[in-house]
Amino acid sequence: MVQQDGVIRALLTAMATLQDLVAIGHDSHMALSTLEEISYELGRMDADERRHFIDGLERVAAQEPERAEWIRSVRRALGLDDPRALGLDDPRALGLDDPRAPGLAD
Repeated sequence: MVQQDGVIRALLTAMATLQDLVAIGHDSHMALSTLEEISYELGRMDADERRHFIDGLERVAAQEPERAEWIRSVRRALGLDDPRALGLDDPRALGLDDPRAPGLAD
């Protein structure tokens, strides 16, 4: 496990808890605001940081198959599958043209 993966796991745990709070209505406004702030901060990453973060998400998803679909949905929800956000002009650079590849085709 890469050291960064522990941070990613912690972030995913916090995001899952916040999503649950939004769903059940308990402090949903605060939870939603916090999720939006997390998304904003992650959105400030440069293309290289995003690639490293996505790689970490994929490692964690591979290690946790029971949560892999949700982990990839977090990536999509944060807009991290947009090739332009990664400094790429061609979706094939992410393997998004391959129906077996995780990403927009999921």
